[in-house]
Amino acid sequence: MRKKVPVAEEWAALTYQVFDVIVEGDFTQRQKVLAQAIGEEDDFIKIVKQTPVGADFDLPATLKTVEDEGGEGIMLRNRTSVYETKRSASLLKVKSFHDSEMT
Repeated sequence: MRKKVPVAEEWAALTYQVFDVIVEGDFTQRQKVLAQAIGEEDDFIKIVKQTPVGADFDLPATLKTVEDEGGEGIMLRNRTSVYETKRSASLLKVKSFHDSEMT
């Protein structure tokens, strides 16, 4: 996407991945609003699949599977959390490597 001369085939493969919506309510309620707002997915708009997990969730094994399939990591969210426009303890990124963010 950062090429000086765009390649149409590469742009055609681009999708918009939606994982949350800014409305009142907890995460479960927001997911229902999101599904209603988007309706049927198409070739360009996709709702990111999110899977509820329980106490028996095997984080290391799932993380390894995600990374083996080319993913960077896993996002863990508290289902009862409200939407926040900042970093939050209710949404955590888990990955097996360290990186840095700086200005």
